[in-house]
Amino acid sequence: MQKKENEQNKNEQEQYLKLTEAQYQQQLKDKQEAEKKSVVIKSKLFQTLGVSKIPTFGEALEVAKTAANITGIRPAFLLAIISQESAIGKNVGQCNLVDTTTGAGKRISTGATVIRVMKPIRDVQPFMQITSALGRDPYKTPVSCWIPAYVNGSPSGWGGAMGPAQFIPSTWNLFDERLKALLGTAPDPWGIKDSFTASGLYLADLGASAQTATKESTAASRYYGGSSAYARNVMSRANCIQTFIDSGMMSTNCQNLIF
Repeated sequence: MQKKENEQNKNEQEQYLKLTEAQYQQQLKDKQEAEKKSVVIKSKLFQTLGVSKIPTFGEALEVAKTAANITGIRPAFLLAIISQESAIGKNVGQCNLVDTTTGAGKRISTGATVIRVMKPIRDVQPFMQITSALGRDPYKTPVSCWIPAYVNGSPSGWGGAMGPAQFIPSTWNLFDERLKALLGTAPDPWGIKDSFTASGLYLADLGASAQTATKESTAASRYYGGSSAYARNVMSRANCIQTFIDSGMMSTNCQNLIF
């Protein structure tokens, strides 16, 4: 990495030597302006669900790079998944579990009753285990609300997804031992590093470690139950983030999408 940076600096210096003084000053000014814009973008808050302190985009990007390096996927793709999940969760709202028998809960912001917050048979027991291991109150811990959906007039699907990566408890438990081995502690779905790493492991298992557009799109689709629209949105976000990683630049359209 250091060798590559040295080569880039050397190439920049050689290019500057070929310029007139006016051209040099203009390029220097352009570079300084680009660096200022990059700093502004990095300082923007990156919407992240279920965390006590929302990170900046720059902070989230560094965590994504670390988690992606551990799991073998592209940082831009991982952060795009987190961005998409948080966008969905932000629109759905956040809930608390109330009734472990029915899975009903309440909306945190209003206290209004919400049905199907967590699937009792599949997710309530794992959720209780996860929160107990972390010393959290399961009835005050935020999870996603149910997204209203109906099949032939009957409600379908459940809420209950946890933290920035929006894992349901039963799926999180599938990665528990691998996360403990990597992180050295009990993994926390509401922790940024832990949730990013879990998402990276899952996406790698789904084929994203190939780091091709086709494999990543397929992995994104499977991450959200086979939705091609979800995958398209993720890939759009990933392209925006990759451009920023490569150049430090992000278009207004991309900023509107990410932030």
